[in-house]
Parts: sequence; structure tokens; C-alpha cells
Amino acid sequence: MENFQENNQQSQKGNNSNKWVKLLVLFFGLSLISSVFIIMDKQYCAVSDTMIDGSPAIFKTTKNTIGWVKVRGVIMEDGGSGWSSSNSASALATRIKKMGENKDIKAIVIDIDSPGGTVASVQDIYNAIMSVRKEHEKPVIALFRDVAASGGYYIAMACDKIIAQPGTITGSIGVIMQTTNMQELFAKIGVKIQPIKSGKYKDIGSPYREMTDEEKQLIQAMIDDSYQQFYQVVKTNRQLTDKVLKNYADGRVFTGRQAYNMKMVDYLGGEEKVKTIAEELTGLDNLEIGHQRPSNFKDLFLMLEYAKFNGKNSITKSIEKITTPKVLYLWTY
Repeated sequence: MENFQENNQQSQKGNNSNKWVKLLVLFFGLSLISSVFIIMDKQYCAVSDTMIDGSPAIFKTTKNTIGWVKVRGVIMEDGGSGWSSSNSASALATRIKKMGENKDIKAIVIDIDSPGGTVASVQDIYNAIMSVRKEHEKPVIALFRDVAASGGYYIAMACDKIIAQPGTITGSIGVIMQTTNMQELFAKIGVKIQPIKSGKYKDIGSPYREMTDEEKQLIQAMIDDSYQQFYQVVKTNRQLTDKVLKNYADGRVFTGRQAYNMKMVDYLGGEEKVKTIAEELTGLDNLEIGHQRPSNFKDLFLMLEYAKFNGKNSITKSIEKITTPKVLYLWTY
């Protein structure tokens, strides 16, 4: 009996010792990770929390860096939470402003592959670029990829120079608002919507009834006003006359080479051309492009999680958010 109790006590002591060893190992591991976290944080500069596509935007910076901002897909506010809230025009505008404040960044490139987006969101990015140019006197260059149409073209108007590939699809200067009339569909399935409203125009654009002629005139006046804002931005920034611009500002699209011949863009080329122009505008040689990379284990984890979480949902989210009637600087195709 005494031997059993003695063995039991020794076993408990052994278990307690193992627990302490495990705790010490865990503590050491956390300390090691924290140390690496701190070291890497000092080596890299976080320009902002997220890219426009929602992934971490961490850049290695030197004293002469070109900040690189990617605009991808439909430009709009997300209105959600978590990952989705970073995939918004305001997040991009904030990022551009932070790059303007960063003294290591000497020029900024707006890398555009977008058919446009909602009017206010496009204007938010446009205003951010204009603010950086005015307050920090940094050159901003637009680079067009496959598509830089409508709102994608609008935000480039705020840039010092525009570079496009010869085969880029651009233009589509105009405004669109699309509504859906499902009245007959609901009638077939026996559903009737009865709105109770404070004024006769409160449900203007409703998908449950035909729009009246008077309502169409009100919407058209709103579209015309938004169009004039777009038209004036292009006219002022590209220094085009009404005689020239009216020939192209009817919603049509054109190639990058056509745009160059129309003086709608400044150069034809790609990233190498961007670097050359950035060096000319800044008067600096050997500018380095800021490369996205994780600055610590947390950022690496976030990038991996984002890729898994957002890969299947980004297109669906964009489609869902343009089903509600919105005034859009958007090329629909």
C-alpha cells in the first residue's frame, strides 16, 4: 500500500514537471515568434492595411520608391464587414493618401483594370489622387491594363500621365442606370406588391411596376448631370475642345492606340514605360517599385486566409451589388 502511494505521488510529480516543461516550451515559442515579428516589422514599411482587392498591402520601401496601387474590378463601396469592407473605393482612396504622406515614395502608379463603378466611389478615388498631387506634389501615373473604361478612365483623369497598351479597351465616357421591371412575372405567379409611401416618387425605379414618363424625365435629368460632371473632368484634364470631345464622349469604347491618336492617353507601353516616365517626372534615377510582401507572420496568415476566403466570392459579390439601381460610370458588356 505504501509503495502504491509513493508511486502515485512520484507519478503526480512527474505529470506536474511535464506540464511546466510544456508551458516553458510554449512560452519560448511565443517569444521567438514575437521577436521575428518585431524584427520583420522594422525591416518593412506598411503603407496601408489592405489593397483594393482586400489582400494585405505591405511594401518594402527605400528612399526612392514607386508606390503601386492596383484597381481591379467594379469600383464601389462594399458596405459589409470583415474582409469585404476592405474591398472598397474608400479603402483605396485611403491607401493613395497614405502613399502621399510617405516620404520614401516619390511617385505613385494607379494600375487600372476596371470597367468602372458607381459615380460617388469613382469620384472618391479621383479626389484622393488630386489631393496627393496638390498637397504632396507627387507625380501620379495611370497604367491601363486590359480594360480601363468609364469610371476606370475617369480616375485616370486625376493623374499626371496616362499609359495604355495598344490593345487596352478604354473610353466609354458616359453614365448608365439600369432598372428591372418584374411586374408581369409577379402577375403570372400571383404576387402583387402594394407600397405605402410618403410621396409619389418614393418608389421611383421600383422593379414591381412600370416607370411613368415623368419619372423617366427625373432620372434622365440626374443622368445628364452626372454625365456633365464626367464630360467636364475629361475636357479639363485632357485639354480637349468641345468640338473634339463630343465626337468621342457618347459611351463608345476604343483601343489604347486609338485613344493615343485621339490624345485621350499620353503614351503606349507597360511597366517599363511607367518607370521611365516616373523617373522623368521626379528627376530621380533608379526608382524602385514597391513590392507587396508580408511583413510578419500575421500578414502572411491573412494573405493565405484571404486567398482561400475571397477567391470564390469576389465575382459573385460584385454582381450582387450592381443589381440594385445605381447611377454608374460603368461599361457594361
